[in-house]
Amino acid sequence: MDNILQVTTSLIRDLVPDYEGDVALSSNFEEMGVDSLSRVDLVVALEREFQVTIPDSVLAELRTVGDLASFVDGARAAGSAAQ
Repeated sequence: MDNILQVTTSLIRDLVPDYEGDVALSSNFEEMGVDSLSRVDLVVALEREFQVTIPDSVLAELRTVGDLASFVDGARAAGSAAQ
């Protein structure tokens, strides 16, 4: 999970360079200035990095970094179990 948080933090810093606060699991995307387009870019990058799929139907429910990291972690674990 730490690796997912590190990658997510790096991507958010790239996507929202004006955001100077900390990026934590409790950080809310809207409060950080991550708009819907940036959120899609973030999800696509995480899908590539961690070889997971995040359905559009789930995307709207992911409001915090922790929500996203938990989903990616679970999807990654499910993918590993399926192999």
